[in-house]
Amino acid sequence: MDRACNYFSVGTLLTTSLVVMAAANLITDKSALVAFKNHIVSDPHLIVAKNWSISFSVCDWIGVTCDSSRQRVVALNISNMGLTGTIPPQLGNLSFLVSLDMSSNSFHGHLPEGMSRLRRLSFMALSNNNLTGEIPSWLGVLDRLQYLSLRNNSFVGQILSGLSNCSGLKSLHLSYNQFNGYIPKAVGNLKMLEELHLGDNNLKGYFLVFLFFIQFHIYILSLSMDTYQKEVGYLKMLGINNSRGGGSSIPEEIGNLQSLRALSIENSNLNGSIPREIGNLTMLEEVDFSFNYITGNKVVRSFSFLLVLLTIVSRLVRQKKKIYIYIYIYI
Repeated sequence: MDRACNYFSVGTLLTTSLVVMAAANLITDKSALVAFKNHIVSDPHLIVAKNWSISFSVCDWIGVTCDSSRQRVVALNISNMGLTGTIPPQLGNLSFLVSLDMSSNSFHGHLPEGMSRLRRLSFMALSNNNLTGEIPSWLGVLDRLQYLSLRNNSFVGQILSGLSNCSGLKSLHLSYNQFNGYIPKAVGNLKMLEELHLGDNNLKGYFLVFLFFIQFHIYILSLSMDTYQKEVGYLKMLGINNSRGGGSSIPEEIGNLQSLRALSIENSNLNGSIPREIGNLTMLEEVDFSFNYITGNKVVRSFSFLLVLLTIVSRLVRQKKKIYIYIYIYI
């Protein structure tokens, strides 16, 4: 009987301890979100103001998702709420956060270093805000990240090679910012990367070479406004528009992308000649080199690949498929 009582006492003590710990964890998460709320200076629809009440469990707040045991916050989605404010370092105290979506608001300022504590984060969408500064080096410690979008902000500086430490990254959106310099080759080490968007920045130089560090595993590549359907296999569609970047020539290595069906490198300040290696792209169905500065006597000779395209046209005609081939050269 005494032993049974002892077991009961120990069990009760453990249960009580777990309840106390769970309550403490939620208090930590609530404090982090209250700090976040206090950094919001405009909430035109009163979504956060009315729904984030300390009188209720944080798990019942709009945009907040807790785990099945309601012990920790695992997701925060406040996208498209018209909010204005800054991101406080206390946000990093949501240490069990897996998904963070703050896109399409008006948050401004730098990303605080406190966010480096979000080590479980796999999804982070901060697109369509007014965030500034450089990509922080601490982003490289978030090694569970699979999706990162900083699209359409005002980030500056170079794209850090430290992002290559996010080895599980599958989708990276950095377009519509003010990044400059060269795309680091180290980003090509992101072996899981399937989707990359870098367009409408101030990237300069021989940036096209970067493509061939990722040719074997990336499925969607956008260096401008292009969006392509994800397909299984190697890269099939490539669209590049880099009108704000420095001049480049088409690298010979483009001939390695032998699964390409559509190639558009328009309005990208291209110079030099079209490499013969394009003739290796026997799957091509659409080509567009319009609005560039391709020059020199080698231009005509480099068009030996047209024979390949004519063969493709003949095959497509027999298969009764639509044909789109646009080649505009301005000399």
